[in-house]
Amino acid sequence: AYLDFGPMAVLSSSPERFLRIDRYGRMESKPIKGTRPRGATPQEDAALVRALATCEKDRAENLMIVDLVRHDLGRCAEVGSVVAEPVFQVESYATVHQLVSTVTARLRQDSGPVAAVRAAFP
Repeated sequence: AYLDFGPMAVLSSSPERFLRIDRYGRMESKPIKGTRPRGATPQEDAALVRALATCEKDRAENLMIVDLVRHDLGRCAEVGSVVAEPVFQVESYATVHQLVSTVTARLRQDSGPVAAVRAAFP
């Protein structure tokens, strides 16, 4: 992502979607907590996906981050618009499987993208 704020710019690269805001004010964040390597065989790969999807520790860590993102987006979102769904989805990449959740919200009309980034920035 590249964000140009005039005197300041931010450049980042990650499989995790920190924050996306479309032209209609829909915000989306896809926090990742929980990782497994890809398996050497299709059977091992499937077993690693199942292990990640059902691991209580990884699910608890993912949920903790989801709650944090919900709170952060709620600071600049329309009341009642923050939704965490789907949660605990395994996404597979070339070298890893990751446990991903999706948090969406609608940006308040009296707020803006810069305020949303500030609210969500760790």
